[in-house]
Amino acid sequence: MDLRTPSTSRFALLLLFFWGGFAVIEAFMVPYLANIGFSERQVGFVISAFFLVSIGSQPLWGYAADRTDGHRWIIVIAMLVALLSMLVLRGSGATFGLVLVSALVYSLTAGSMPGLLDSWIMQISDGGVPINYGVARGFGSLGFAVAAMTLGFVLERFGLPLMFVIYAVFSVAVISLVVTMRVPQLAPSARAIPDNVQMAFGSPIRAVLSNGPYLMFLSSAFLVLLGARAATTFMPLRFYELGGTNVHVGWAQAVKAAGEIPFMFLSALVLRKVTPRVLLSGSMTLIVVRLVLMRLAPSAAMLVAVQVVQGMAIGFLLPAAVHYINRIAPQEHRSFFQTLAPSISFGLATVVGSSVGGVLVEWCGLDALYTVAPMVAGMGVILFAGSLVSGRRRRSS
Repeated sequence: MDLRTPSTSRFALLLLFFWGGFAVIEAFMVPYLANIGFSERQVGFVISAFFLVSIGSQPLWGYAADRTDGHRWIIVIAMLVALLSMLVLRGSGATFGLVLVSALVYSLTAGSMPGLLDSWIMQISDGGVPINYGVARGFGSLGFAVAAMTLGFVLERFGLPLMFVIYAVFSVAVISLVVTMRVPQLAPSARAIPDNVQMAFGSPIRAVLSNGPYLMFLSSAFLVLLGARAATTFMPLRFYELGGTNVHVGWAQAVKAAGEIPFMFLSALVLRKVTPRVLLSGSMTLIVVRLVLMRLAPSAAMLVAVQVVQGMAIGFLLPAAVHYINRIAPQEHRSFFQTLAPSISFGLATVVGSSVGGVLVEWCGLDALYTVAPMVAGMGVILFAGSLVSGRRRRSS
């Protein structure tokens, strides 16, 4: 296998470094902010900012990629600006305004890239290059797991500020891999916009609003991830409440991410047996189960163990969602559809979950948050399952 071509192994390495860097921010930003003296409410607002701009910027980057086929350079520029923004955040001390602005810039750039990376992989795969998305994304989870597990020990010993240097190293690796990626000339059938399609700015919005299955998926995923992201944002505080340390925080993120890997590897095989919609419904249900177990966990060690369930849930959910969207989206808007989905299900859900969760924790305590979260996620599961039943009835009538 020629690693100079966009093959599974090449993208696996790229996603390994990208999600490894993502783990630095995801797992340890809350402890860092708490360490420099931010209140729970301030922490909630800053974490919301890390996802706020991406709600709009992800689909805009997808629209730009659909129009230009410029995935490569959008990713490179975004990662470079994100690197600089994190260095600014580190140098800002405890100045809330500068920290907030840095988080917003990160949201606009690196925080908006997951969906664009997915759409780039799917576009090249549709063009005839053999890429197993599940395997490539599994290595992304491996990078997240190894980074989170290792950094838990490293940062506990050398201090949380070291996380910014480590993030810079991961970002440089991603930029280098993207720049050196050799992408073949795509066949006309795999181009983002066919020659006979003229795409005005409003056309992708109209395509979304007229696509019932996609709208139902967005609504359901938002509710499920709203509960999940609120619980994940304040999981470090839950560990501290149960007597845990940053080592437990790192291990929890590692167990969660490592648990995704075998199921992502298996996703291609499973999707030959069941439809993406069925797999999505099952994985959403497992997310609710994980949230209930997080509420009931009596110790830091048990809270780490609970993350195994999340591994199975996300390990199947992410590949199923990418394949489902690729199947139901119009060819000329696939990058837009792929990037809009995480902007809603992860971006908007995290903004709402982190900000409202921060207020809820400050007013009512962590137990209240971990009681409400599974209820909200459960509503999403019921909505999506209901859409499957009604869809079957319409087809049979």
